[in-house]
Amino acid sequence: MYTFEDERVFSSCTLVKQKDYIVAHDKITKYDIDVVAKNANQFVEEPEVPFPQADSFERVVDLLGLLFEADMSKDEVMLTLNEEGGRVMSLLYRLKYLTLAEKILEHHYRMG
Repeated sequence: MYTFEDERVFSSCTLVKQKDYIVAHDKITKYDIDVVAKNANQFVEEPEVPFPQADSFERVVDLLGLLFEADMSKDEVMLTLNEEGGRVMSLLYRLKYLTLAEKILEHHYRMG
């Protein structure tokens, strides 16, 4: 877990607590999968945006920081980040998919 000394500055995060996990070495059987599927009763709806393909999360965090400061249009994001339209839409889709931003008007976005 992390905490932010200043919630407006992403680089101000400090590690508070670390937990390590391992996957058991037991063999997973079809029966195990059937039991989990049978007992699953809550499902999260997929967002109505394309599944994001990300090679780097850094620009997504940059955009999130901008939207934290103010709502922005796609064109404003393009100018501020110096990115082309398709790349900006990809970044916006990533934020929308993660429910970190929402479209409030045609081509206008804010933090979700």
